[in-house]
Amino acid sequence: MRTELSGQEKNIVKVKVEFEAQEFTSNLDRTIREISQKVNIPGFRKGHIPRKMVEMRLGKEALYEEALEKLMPDAIRQAVEDYDLNLIATPSFNAGTIKEGEPLTVELTFEVLPEVRLPEFGDIEIERLRTVVTDEMIEHTARSLKKNLSTLKPVVRPAAEGDVVSISVAVESGEPQKENIDLGEPTLMPKAKEAFLGKSLGDELLLDLTPENQPEEQETQAPDPQAPKTYLYNVTVDEIKERIWPEMAPEFYKQALGLELDSEEAFIEELKKRLHGRLEQENFDQACSAAVLEVVARSELEVPDLLVRRQIDYQKKLDDTNSQQRAGVGIEEFLRRSSISPDQYEQQVREKAMEIVRRTLVLDEIGDKFDVAVDKEEIEAEINGRAAAFQVEPERMKTFYSKNKDGLAQVADDLRYGKIARLILEKVTVKEVDELSTSEGAA
Repeated sequence: MRTELSGQEKNIVKVKVEFEAQEFTSNLDRTIREISQKVNIPGFRKGHIPRKMVEMRLGKEALYEEALEKLMPDAIRQAVEDYDLNLIATPSFNAGTIKEGEPLTVELTFEVLPEVRLPEFGDIEIERLRTVVTDEMIEHTARSLKKNLSTLKPVVRPAAEGDVVSISVAVESGEPQKENIDLGEPTLMPKAKEAFLGKSLGDELLLDLTPENQPEEQETQAPDPQAPKTYLYNVTVDEIKERIWPEMAPEFYKQALGLELDSEEAFIEELKKRLHGRLEQENFDQACSAAVLEVVARSELEVPDLLVRRQIDYQKKLDDTNSQQRAGVGIEEFLRRSSISPDQYEQQVREKAMEIVRRTLVLDEIGDKFDVAVDKEEIEAEINGRAAAFQVEPERMKTFYSKNKDGLAQVADDLRYGKIARLILEKVTVKEVDELSTSEGAA
């Protein structure tokens, strides 16, 4: 058997494989003997059926095709090895006319991973936010911790600043909806806060939460279905609760941070350190993402439609599963109930699939070029980390992944692509800034 590269266009590779006449004849004889062991022909014992009878029963062309099929696995392996092919689909073959006793030439057609031409990493500059922890951040985080550990005490008096008001909201049908309004929440709409301040138990009011920047409609204009609507609610005050804030004391520090601290200064310092670490990681991750996006955008490759179709099928199955879990209906029914048309959904899925396949091909090329790999110790450490995050025993998490091979492969892929992203960030030029530009921020 001899192979010869006969052509290549984009990610389609053609290889000619030539078999010696004796090679094909020997395989044909072996095929006929195997068939004679299986078929039933009256008057002949299995394994002792003359070739002519087998040919008459099945046809000579069918025997040729069967013998050729048995030659193909070795031929494909040889071609893949000779030309270092990375297949993405089962190859097809064309043998033309087969003449017994003559050499046989077969042309194999392979669909392979496309060539990826990477950019010069040093020519790429990305921005990375400088990590700065402000007093405002510390104050906001400290308040959140205190709020989480605060308690609510029912009171019989008009609602005041910082109280939590429990209300019933009348609806057109059914029981009134229960809601809690935190009058100390900075993000609360000013008009909502003003509406409840000074109200007492049992008070009823009409709450207007219409956006303040909504333009008034002209009488001559037809109503715009996409325009903001007026939000008016009939509300009853059910309960008023005063928030009791914890004291800045060792017991609070222990509950909030899990550390034995003896002063507010030590608490603030620890909070600042943790905020700095979290922001440093967020800025690092953002820079990695920006670097990956830029490298992928500058890489040159033809994305195979086969891989895109596979990703589309996978994404649709994933969307259908998520829709079943969240809404109790399949993706088709979910789309019928939503404002997204089937054509819009198809376009969105295709665009997303194209992005995923392109990014994966580029990252795999970089990973292969720089020999990025993941070992068992790294996978085990990641599984232990996930066990801690989900607050389950590490052995239980390991047992789960030992039975879920796809999940384990995903863990390995996540780790590998994370290492590749960090490698890219090391190789591009990084510029520290106080504020990201629009494109970097979007990344």
